[in-house]
Amino acid sequence: MTYLLAAAAAALSMLMTAGMAGTFFGFSVGVMPGLNAAPAPLAIDAMNAVNVKIQNPVFLAAFVLAPVAAAGAGALLLATPRSGAAWPFFAAAAVYAVGVILITAAVNVPMNDALAAAGGPTATRPGPPPGSGRTTRPGGPPGTPGGPRPAR
Repeated sequence: MTYLLAAAAAALSMLMTAGMAGTFFGFSVGVMPGLNAAPAPLAIDAMNAVNVKIQNPVFLAAFVLAPVAAAGAGALLLATPRSGAAWPFFAAAAVYAVGVILITAAVNVPMNDALAAAGGPTATRPGPPPGSGRTTRPGGPPGTPGGPRPAR
């Protein structure tokens, strides 16, 4: 039974870690180059919207629980005759905690907070004001409320 629990914890850890790696990869090769190509005010608004929306239960669970599941797998493996298999899981949990969680808390969150402060009132609002009748933010696509007028 301990092997089964350890295997489940290991699989969950690997699934969440792979999901986070995919998120980081997609962000690095798609989102950031796209933001860099946009005018600064639009990029700031877009990044602030991403920062608001990324704080959701699915992302936060995978982000925080991946090293917990790895450490759990390691702890369960310590109780088996093959306890040497535990150490790679403990190492993975430590590397993730330092390389992902600590770096995010020490570097990325302060940068995001500074960007939100620089972004003005739209930085904390993921969309148009409630009751405004708009479907886009000011400066939206041509022909939409708040957007530029279509070319004649």
